[in-house]
Amino acid sequence: MRTVVHRVAICSAAILIAACSNPSGPITIVQQINGTYGAAALEETDLGVPVAAPFRSGFSASGVVSVDRDLDGTPDEELDYGVDGEGTLVVDGVPVAEVSADGQLLIGGNLNPHAPNSGLTIGAAAKVVRGTGSFAFSGGYILCGLGGNSSTGQYFTQRRLGTADGIDRLLTGILAHSEGTTGSAALTFSVLDGDVAVDPYVGTMTFDGRTVVLSRPSNPDGEFVIAIRKTAGFVQPSFVGRFAGYSFRNDSGVSRTSRVTLEAAANGTGTLSEQRSDGSGSSRAIQFALHLDGTIDVDSGAESGIVSEDGRVVALVDTDRSDGDIGLLIALRRG
Repeated sequence: MRTVVHRVAICSAAILIAACSNPSGPITIVQQINGTYGAAALEETDLGVPVAAPFRSGFSASGVVSVDRDLDGTPDEELDYGVDGEGTLVVDGVPVAEVSADGQLLIGGNLNPHAPNSGLTIGAAAKVVRGTGSFAFSGGYILCGLGGNSSTGQYFTQRRLGTADGIDRLLTGILAHSEGTTGSAALTFSVLDGDVAVDPYVGTMTFDGRTVVLSRPSNPDGEFVIAIRKTAGFVQPSFVGRFAGYSFRNDSGVSRTSRVTLEAAANGTGTLSEQRSDGSGSSRAIQFALHLDGTIDVDSGAESGIVSEDGRVVALVDTDRSDGDIGLLIALRRG
């Protein structure tokens, strides 16, 4: 076990996770991932305050990850890590996130509301690839966002349509918002080696531009956003198989996170299983409609979102506050 700097912050959002509880059974490490990842997350602190912020994690071939929360180039923590046979990132012996098959994307979440200096978290990280520029940020996207006000503690969710021109312009329009907000915006963006700036958002994109993870730092409204490119051709992405990931929900002011497994069949039915931060669990049947452009509606639109062109990642957002429950789910293909 390596010496850890600022050990009390191990379960912070900056580690993209996590459970901070003992793993169930032995974990077999089968690989490491390498390189620097730009991450974004939304965390509910132990004081019940939602906070969004970007950070970076560097993974070495020797099995050590360094975490830079201040983005000053100096690691705040160094931890042992590995990836098990299921594609789960394990940090200091604890499962913390899901890793995409190509190692380009991480999805994580904290299920321990009592972790030191931390709270419930959902986030994602994209690998930083040199040479990735504005040209990769092009086409139509669905943006799924979860945000909160650090002063009032009020959460919100939204789903937006975005169109990027591959140069410096992003046009967005709100498709659904938990607070009933409507409108559109023309934003200017820049991309340098995969790092994305879309004022007031900052984040990182995968080298192919299919997925962008963004955060709007809390001031006082903060937001975590995952943007996934829509399918432009005539071949519908596949949503058949097993997906694993995390969700964050706020029900009448009470937040919970879950580690989720989603099984989807070709006939438009499936099963969603959850292991929740309050210690409970559930499994329920779902129905979904997948459209040609990759957009997806679950249970007649109770949750809507996007499946990536390659079928490897899905994001779903619930913007209907009428039942008091809103939330965001992100998952990666596992089979």
